[in-house]
Amino acid sequence: MTKTNRMAGFFIILAAIYYCWNAYVLPVRGDEAYLYLKSIGLSWTTLAPTGLIEYILKGMDFFGSSALQLRLPSIIFISFSALIVYELTLKISDTYGAWFSMVLFFVSPSITYSYMSMTPNALLIFCFASYIYAFYMIASGDKSVKYYIWLTVSIIFAISVDFSGILLLLNHIVYSFIKKDILADKKYLLVTALSAAALLILALCHYYGAFDLFYKYPVEPRNQFIYRILLFIIIYLPVIFIIFATIRNKKIDDKVLPLLTACIIFAAGGIVFSIVSNYDVRNLGALLIPAVVLAGYYYEIYGYKITIGVITAVLVLVSVYTNISSKSLLTPKYMDNTRVYESIRISMQSILGSYGNCIFSHDPELSSILSYNTFTYPEACTVDVCDSTSGVYVSKEKADDLDKYFEEVHEANIYRFMSVKDGEFKLYFYQVEGLKNHKK
Repeated sequence: MTKTNRMAGFFIILAAIYYCWNAYVLPVRGDEAYLYLKSIGLSWTTLAPTGLIEYILKGMDFFGSSALQLRLPSIIFISFSALIVYELTLKISDTYGAWFSMVLFFVSPSITYSYMSMTPNALLIFCFASYIYAFYMIASGDKSVKYYIWLTVSIIFAISVDFSGILLLLNHIVYSFIKKDILADKKYLLVTALSAAALLILALCHYYGAFDLFYKYPVEPRNQFIYRILLFIIIYLPVIFIIFATIRNKKIDDKVLPLLTACIIFAAGGIVFSIVSNYDVRNLGALLIPAVVLAGYYYEIYGYKITIGVITAVLVLVSVYTNISSKSLLTPKYMDNTRVYESIRISMQSILGSYGNCIFSHDPELSSILSYNTFTYPEACTVDVCDSTSGVYVSKEKADDLDKYFEEVHEANIYRFMSVKDGEFKLYFYQVEGLKNHKK
């Protein structure tokens, strides 16, 4: 291992240590609590409706439920993804280009959002990074069986994590039509067939209710229009740069073609998914990997030092600003300040006593974060689906229509929170019993 490679490895380790510290000091957010509570109720013999991440969280729960322990898999997945980006760029560029690609990867807002989340995003990024590495090795002429196995596993796992993983299969098929000679590769065609079969099986499981292929845990943007336009432009800066540089230099050789094809398909897919659904911005980190790798290569052969420097600076500023300011228009809804909810850990029982074992709310993130931070109410539910029929209903506004959901409703208390960032706000608690639309 050269000195430069050792420095890159040391840089990745330092970044992981920094994010471990952040994972330790930052409170668990609502979307994380929601997914964690779902995972601990999962049976090992049951197909998880949200894929692999629930099994991972359930396994990590054996060692404890602290924020650091539950976020550790995400930190590991992102760290290995960064290593893959560095190693792949090194195969087509010099060490400076590889460093630029790795830095661009780390400073992307979608990567920094995923680094400290116990959500599927980091796993999806790792699946995409693994696929791109194996795909490029095969496209460049290395026909080792291990890369075909790597390719198949990456596609299947990505689809099981998020439906946008289908972009890997789409890229696999499109590239075979662009490079028709690859159709003679039987192992490549076998990968396509196995991946398509896995997609069909997951679709059948979805049809029969055993698996939710289109499952979306609660994630909301703060401002739909500004959020989608501005944040997309900023996060897609590496993609915009790659398209600009490719058109300007008019050079697409066999070294660039596999990554450029994936770059365009992934970027277009991300835009489509975001138009038709509230696509999680943290998943965009997976879609940017081919562009990030090509950015390092273009830096080597074309220069663009100032351009890449400006892109890096913008991404750093956005990442830092959106992470420290919950009021930023570019900050996703799930990154709202949740530290204030930790104060309810002790006082919840003194306010309400024990009344059932469930926290109900129309906002699943709110009920989840409160349930995670209390011992009295270990279950978080909506008014539509719940294993329990009694407990506490929580709302940020006064609720006068709970009679249509519960047989009995008793107003219990108003709890006032004080936050340095967000000022004072209230939570309304109601003792409820007899959930009318009881579904498990």
